[in-house]
Amino acid sequence: MMTVLRERAEEILIDDAISVSADDAIGGGTRCSATACTQIAAKKLCVGHHDRWKSAGRPELDAWDPGPEPVGSKTLSLSGLPVPLKWELAYAIALTREDPDPPTMRLSSMQNFIRVLEASGITSLMGHPETAWPIMKAQRTAAGTMKLKPGLLTYAIDAVDQLHGRGGIDDEYHLDVWRVRRIRLHKRTNGTILRFTEIGRPWLRDAVKQFIKWRNETEYSITCMQRDVITLTRLSTALHLVAGPHATPSD
Repeated sequence: MMTVLRERAEEILIDDAISVSADDAIGGGTRCSATACTQIAAKKLCVGHHDRWKSAGRPELDAWDPGPEPVGSKTLSLSGLPVPLKWELAYAIALTREDPDPPTMRLSSMQNFIRVLEASGITSLMGHPETAWPIMKAQRTAAGTMKLKPGLLTYAIDAVDQLHGRGGIDDEYHLDVWRVRRIRLHKRTNGTILRFTEIGRPWLRDAVKQFIKWRNETEYSITCMQRDVITLTRLSTALHLVAGPHATPSD
């Protein structure tokens, strides 16, 4: 898999950098106002056309011939990232260029995101549980649920998992923390997570997971599934207090 990852990454990674145009979902931005130019504008014009416009005496843009697109383009440098993180991020960016509904991030935001990754000390997207990433703030919204804002990071985590043959719905059902975006495909989930870890008894946790799995498969609403997990987690706490930590279904 590492060979496939490297080969796909190197399709767009040249000298540890990725060229970006205004129309790219990741690293793009406002398009240069010069006719047919695909480069990113600093204000109204890209750097190359802005220099030409200044040299021409700052004419009205409508009456000015900008000439051909300047040589060179903006780039995203990944040189400060370790391998395999560098390949994983490049691979995800390559996928966004084929995706009809990709995550988006402007050039300046992407450059800042890369700096944060460089400072994090993380070497791979697979090195941390998603809800425990040291560079991301997961916001608790209710008992049993967590949110991690969907975007390039979660997109990349999903892409690399899928490359390794993981990340399907059944894989998620076997976990004790479910990322709803993976069990509710093609629906906006706002990063919702269903957490079963606070249900201490394994037999009860398994029964609750089977119940929520059925709820999901019958298109029960995400909000109602969250409420069910909260209610059943509270039931687990009550059973613990009344019957003790080692209670069985017969108790």
